[in-house]
Amino acid sequence: MPYANIGDVKIYYEIYGSEYKLLKNSTLKKPTIIAIHGGPGVDHNFYDTPFWADAAEFAQVILIDQRGNGRSIDKSPEHWNLKQWATDIYHFCDTLGLEKPFIHGVSMGGWVAQLYASMHQDQAGGIILSDTEAFLDMKAILNAFEIKGGKQIRDIAEKYFCTPDPAVLPQYAEKCLPLCSNTPIPQDWGDRTIFTPEVRVHFKDELLSFNLLDDIKKIEIPVLYLTNTTNPLHLYKSAKKTAEAMVNAPIEFVEFENCGLVAMDAKEKALKIIKSFVEKQFNPINE
Repeated sequence: MPYANIGDVKIYYEIYGSEYKLLKNSTLKKPTIIAIHGGPGVDHNFYDTPFWADAAEFAQVILIDQRGNGRSIDKSPEHWNLKQWATDIYHFCDTLGLEKPFIHGVSMGGWVAQLYASMHQDQAGGIILSDTEAFLDMKAILNAFEIKGGKQIRDIAEKYFCTPDPAVLPQYAEKCLPLCSNTPIPQDWGDRTIFTPEVRVHFKDELLSFNLLDDIKKIEIPVLYLTNTTNPLHLYKSAKKTAEAMVNAPIEFVEFENCGLVAMDAKEKALKIIKSFVEKQFNPINE
């Protein structure tokens, strides 16, 4: 199993796609995408792997488990926070010697990607955001869950987010999570995912209070922002407000109509847009 030792923790990662594309008389270097999973409390196999496996044709994709999640074991709760996870991305890319990687983040991974870009943007070629935002409007999120599924669904979501307990996770996964996607959640998603509920419980206070709107004003590198329109957890209006706050970044904001989770409901279209974005920013090197 590949691990990158970044100092006080070993980050587990998987690679899809080669670094170079084979041509007739030479090789062509492909762009590298670092995929940061959501959560916290899950690993990269939740829906990152099925989405990114098909991107190997145009990029080298590296999927990681963030510290404390999945196989990147860290038993120090004081390190389970957005700033540390963003710093880890910088050290991970530096350790592997990656040149101008594109940093993709979905859900919580998007929060990490935004903070990373505000701190270390000179390292990256650009960032790609999917189903994420710079803050959580919890009242609006709970209202959206109630509109989708009724008062019982709202109550389960409120317990999961506001008073997290490992015992609530199965209820949220069974009742609330399916409302976030128009495509049925694969039945084996729980079997292939490593859960670390203690990280989710620890992260509660930051989850309810983080706000990156001022941080992301610093971002000046290209941003591709993919957003859904029907997900009660990642609200379109929050994504729009986030994009508008990136006042110094060249940003491509793409709305997917009648979509809950971009990776599941609009996979092929999203991959084409990502391919176009990274190839536009990346200067391939023939060797």
